[in-house]
Amino acid sequence: MKRTLISLAGAVGLAVAQPAIETPLIGYMQDKAGTLHAVLGTAGNFVLGPVMDAPLESRHAATSRIERRGSTLYILDPDGGVADILPPEAQAALLIENGVVYSTPNEIVVKSFRDKEIHFPAQGVTILRRMSADYVQAGADRQFAVRVERDREALFVLPKLPDVAPRRKEPANAAPPDIPWRSRQQ
Repeated sequence: MKRTLISLAGAVGLAVAQPAIETPLIGYMQDKAGTLHAVLGTAGNFVLGPVMDAPLESRHAATSRIERRGSTLYILDPDGGVADILPPEAQAALLIENGVVYSTPNEIVVKSFRDKEIHFPAQGVTILRRMSADYVQAGADRQFAVRVERDREALFVLPKLPDVAPRRKEPANAAPPDIPWRSRQQ
């Protein structure tokens, strides 16, 4: 009995001494209404976190930029010269560290400026947003996360966002809603 109590006390002490384990933050995704949601988990195991109130920082890779001229997307270097031309079917593009992510009607392409191009099948992607340094959100009827970390590129399906109407702010002096109470009859 004494040994059991000592063992139990030791186990409780070890459990209490453990620091709180936090779910890793992958980045942030934006729904169609423009609301930011934290995306938690590990690669391939995503969970939507709380709605974020703060706006997401806008960060640009290096100082290059993407410009549409007619129906063609050009990647321009800092001096305004053409560094690369994306295929005519490119619909959306986003600069990343040492490359670009772009979508066509049937796929998402992660293109390194140096050596390779990786194609992922995904139809109808028209919006690309940065989630974090290593992930890009690809928006279509389904939401995708594209891992753009060098030599670890992958495509993941994000959880579906619930269709919820935006919350209205009630006036501070609003009366609480009437709640019908039923009495218990015995």
